[in-house]
Amino acid sequence: PAALDWGTLPARVEGVIEARIGRLPPALRELLQAASVEGEEFTAEVIAQVQMLSAREVVRLLSAELDRGHRLVSAQGIASGGGPPITRYRFRHYLFQDYLYTSLDGAERAYLHAAVAEALEALYAGRRELVAVQLARHYEAAGRDEQAVDALLLAGERAIDLAAETEAIVHFERGLQLIAAWPDSQERRQRELALQVGLGNSLVRVRGYSAAETGAAYARAALSCGM
Repeated sequence: PAALDWGTLPARVEGVIEARIGRLPPALRELLQAASVEGEEFTAEVIAQVQMLSAREVVRLLSAELDRGHRLVSAQGIASGGGPPITRYRFRHYLFQDYLYTSLDGAERAYLHAAVAEALEALYAGRRELVAVQLARHYEAAGRDEQAVDALLLAGERAIDLAAETEAIVHFERGLQLIAAWPDSQERRQRELALQVGLGNSLVRVRGYSAAETGAAYARAALSCGM
């Protein structure tokens, strides 16, 4: 029914999911928990680094055990994009991913988010702009705000390059929200300047030079550089 709140699983549904996950050996459950942190769709090579296993072994476990055996994930194919091969999988239902993610406590989630971000950095070395949005999400969830802000700045710049100014505004504004609680320092002012300039440039394209938000962004950018 329309009133059903899927944020809180009905006991019967949760019981079915718990029974399916509960049949897994501990090693496979831990593998899927790491995958759940990356998201509903995840990367075998990332999970391999997080779990300190070979990529070949992780692909075998995902395809033979968790896909064909337990029907919990499904292979999505291999892509390269100018870098090393990237093997993609996804959970067969988002409820599997959600259940596994919520089974982790706060400390485990933060640790795994940081590990996933570092694995993405390694996998996309020299091409990190392609996963800047994911990096920002994982670093923020890991409590590593400085790296999250740098990733948000990169995500905003890439969005501008792709003529996705509305998306760029979201990234720049989120970066500014994160640094708002930082103590005043040269490092903070430099990041704020870059974010405000990026925000102002995006607002010009979306709302024009005369918009109050555009003027405010450039005025704050001027303050950040002491003008």
